[in-house]
Amino acid sequence: MEDDFIDEAKYEVYKADHTPVDDAVVIRLKDPFAATALHTYANTIVSFVELMKSVSALSKEEEIRLMDIADYFQEKGDESRQIADKRLPD
Repeated sequence: MEDDFIDEAKYEVYKADHTPVDDAVVIRLKDPFAATALHTYANTIVSFVELMKSVSALSKEEEIRLMDIADYFQEKGDESRQIADKRLPD
């Protein structure tokens, strides 16, 4: 599938030490699908944590770390939902 609809060079991701992250995908908060995508990702993490806890396959530290990640993406989804002027990425 061709990705001509998005100029990938426009969205480069770097770590704090300025090294590129080659396997990252950028989801703009003003994208009309961002809130749903971010909330779905957060809910998937929560479901995974609940499943792993039910079979005692997760340490407390892992649970906290994963829930922190889920909370982050839930908050970003909430932020996205508040943006009124949505548009697809260019």
